[in-house]
Amino acid sequence: MPETQEIVINTGSMIAIVAALGGLEVLKIYRRACVPLEVCSEVTTGESSRFAALEFEAAHWLEKWKQPLSSSAMLLLLLVLKSKLPCARSLAEAKILV
Repeated sequence: MPETQEIVINTGSMIAIVAALGGLEVLKIYRRACVPLEVCSEVTTGESSRFAALEFEAAHWLEKWKQPLSSSAMLLLLLVLKSKLPCARSLAEAKILV
């Protein structure tokens, strides 16, 4: 079981998981797996044949955010990513700032 029960996933990670495992089911180990609207848009924009698009659409258990990240949430995201610290919980908490 992971240390954290929540994760926010980005496009690159999602594509890598689908490439390696063929789907996103591995994210079910988290109690809450969140996908920001910006990531949802990147994955689903264009043709449904885009890599990982079908797997993403099929993952109804993912929490797909319907509102864009606020500038303060985006700043928190950038700071956490730049620090290279374990960040899943901090990123999930960023939703509060939306």
